Amino acid sequence: MHADLPTRVKRCIERHAMFSPGERVAVGCSGGADSSCLLHVLAEGLREWSLSLVAVYVDHGLRDDTRAEREWVRRLAGRCGAEYVEMKVDVPARVAATGESVQEAARELRYEALRRAAAAQGARRIAVGHTLTDQAETVLMQALRGAGLRGLSGIAPVLGDIVRPLLWVSRAETESYCREHGLEYVDDPSNASDTYLRNRIRRRLFPLLAGINPAAERHLAQLAEIAREEDAVVAAEAERAARALFEVQEAEGAVAVRVDGKALTGLSRAIARRLVRRAYGMAAGDEKGLDFDHVEEVLERAAESRGSFTIGVFGGVAVRNEYGRVVFEPSGANRAEPQPERPVNVPGETVHAGLAVRLRAQVVDGPLSAVRVRFPPGPRRALLDWEKLAPPLAVRSRKEGDRLQPLGLSGTKKVKDILIDAKVPKSQREKVPVVADRRGVVWVVGYALAERVRAGEESRRILCLEAEPL
Repeated sequence: MHADLPTRVKRCIERHAMFSPGERVAVGCSGGADSSCLLHVLAEGLREWSLSLVAVYVDHGLRDDTRAEREWVRRLAGRCGAEYVEMKVDVPARVAATGESVQEAARELRYEALRRAAAAQGARRIAVGHTLTDQAETVLMQALRGAGLRGLSGIAPVLGDIVRPLLWVSRAETESYCREHGLEYVDDPSNASDTYLRNRIRRRLFPLLAGINPAAERHLAQLAEIAREEDAVVAAEAERAARALFEVQEAEGAVAVRVDGKALTGLSRAIARRLVRRAYGMAAGDEKGLDFDHVEEVLERAAESRGSFTIGVFGGVAVRNEYGRVVFEPSGANRAEPQPERPVNVPGETVHAGLAVRLRAQVVDGPLSAVRVRFPPGPRRALLDWEKLAPPLAVRSRKEGDRLQPLGLSGTKKVKDILIDAKVPKSQREKVPVVADRRGVVWVVGYALAERVRAGEESRRILCLEAEPL
């Protein structure tokens, strides 16, 4: 009945380039039917490959009665001509320290231990015993959680150094294989508990599905295969779009991502959703705090271009629309605090690290037309009449109530309103350098120069200011 099982395992290994004949492979062995079948097939079913095998048993520190399992794996390793390695991890300690679930902590520590053992034994790849049944359970779990293509892809055949040669072999087949080859195996007592969702699906839902369609397990595994391959196509397209549209800023370990809202919503919905998740993940470190409704809310408001507002704070990431640009950043990050003033050295150079600006100043003799040849106008250059100023000068961020009369206007205007009219995002307004004398603001760098200190052809001495970003 199972004469083709080694052939299917070999086909899976070759298709996904898991490893090559003669290679040294670490095999995670728990003593259960799946891992026992895997070790035996790699040793006996693929004997012509002459693999150098290392059976690795990981004790999770959850039970005191693992001796029988360890001894069984040791005997099986000897029977298969494999070396035996035992690793111990402390799952309860990790759960207490991190707040993870027992399953999450056990998985993380198990793979860490397998990698340590593989490295010590000179094994490039680690084979684990996930089966077609595990794949079907995973797909169903993801579907119940509302997953997209990525989630429906289930368990990857190859993930870095982890390979899964049994993904097209069912659990019933591994148990039958063990019986036919005289391989004893043990069941993990936790598999009998309904505490975990996977166990409830396995014990309650799958028997019902099998009654409706005996091939349900295999069809769910096929869905994973289809979803994985189609997901790779969508992911590649999303990656191209991200490279073209994302502006990424990193500062003090925090990542902020900006993307044009109209460009984002102009993409197909499938790609736009991917980009929202990708931007969020870059800001948060992972995508755990973002669900489908959050993504839809971002896309619904991404193209609005009037004003600056917060779309939402999702799982520690603030998503804002700043005049049509959608910003993803850690909540509380990049909210600039008002910066204290620094005296401006005239002549000389002044660095204000908080505002990320270097200000150069010098006073030169007029007329203005001659000075403009040496110092061409620009948004980050200003020419002021030195004799109209009230030194000393200082550079700082704006203060509440700051006003000036911009060049060419008859009345005064709040600095805040000047920045709003220029569509400077609210989160960035405190970062705009402001130069002031004893009478008030004379230059909002990049946006407005005060009429009262304007240099004209009649000016005899002209202050030349240049602001350079750090």
